[in-house]
This record gives sequence, C-alpha cells and structure tokens, in this order.
Amino acid sequence: MKLDLEDISLGEYETVVTAKNRLVIPQPLRTGLNLNAVDLYLQLEPAGFVSGYTARQYQSLLVEIQGISSLHQDSQEFSRAIFSQTQIFTLDEQGRITLPEAFLTHLKITEKSTVIALGVGIKFELWNKDLWQAKKSRFTNIRESLQERVAFLIDNRRRPSN
Repeated sequence: MKLDLEDISLGEYETVVTAKNRLVIPQPLRTGLNLNAVDLYLQLEPAGFVSGYTARQYQSLLVEIQGISSLHQDSQEFSRAIFSQTQIFTLDEQGRITLPEAFLTHLKITEKSTVIALGVGIKFELWNKDLWQAKKSRFTNIRESLQERVAFLIDNRRRPSN
C-alpha cells in the first residue's frame, strides 16, 4: 500500500467513555484518517490496547497476513488471534462508537473513564490512561536508544543487497 500523507494520524488526545459506553474518536484523528464516512476496524491487542484501522488500511494488513502460507500452523494461529479479536464499527454523527463489554474489559475501563487516543501514522490506538502513562514514561526514558535502532534498520533497508 502506498503511504498517502493525507491519510495519517498524529498526536495524543484524551477522550471519555460516556453513557451507553460511547467513545468519541477525537476530531484530529477522524480528519487525519478520513474517518467520517467509513467503517472502523478495531482490534484488541495483546498488550492491553486497541488498534483502529480504516477499511483500506485493514485490507492492506489482511493481504499481508494472507500472504503468509496458510498451510503453516503458526500462520493459522496468528490469523485466528488477529481476526477473531477484530470488530467493525461505524461512527455516529457525533464521531462516536459504542464499545462492547469485551472492549471495555480489555482496556480496563468503564463509563466515565478517560481513554487516550493516539495517532500512530496509518492507524490510531486507544489506551487506558494509566497504562498509557506508564508506557509513555518508559518511551521517554529510552527514546534516544529507540531512535538509534530505528535509524540503523532504515539504513540497512536502503543498502542494496549483493
């Protein structure tokens, strides 16, 4: 999939679970990813957060995963783990989704809980505020090391193979 810089999400936003388990996806994320008239694919992640994709982004992920041999047992298990933990949501007119109980439990949130919504390039993430603060603190402490490692990986990808 070609990266379109008009379809990216950036930033960190606080949002609150309201009555009937509704959650507003912050406007900058909706605008950045052109979410206003599309279905959202929300996937429970093992680390306790939720990833959000547009249909186009999720299709790209699906193609990559399906490209792995479906005959291999690990591939089958991975597909089950990913796709069984994903649901499709539609934003209402106020930019809200209604979170089912499984998503509330996974995020360890309830009505009136604060959720952190992160723009993470071609997707967005939803985090329990306390879990995100702990993770963010760790990132702040190791950011320089991470930048060096990522720069090394990028440099190696750019070098022609012999």
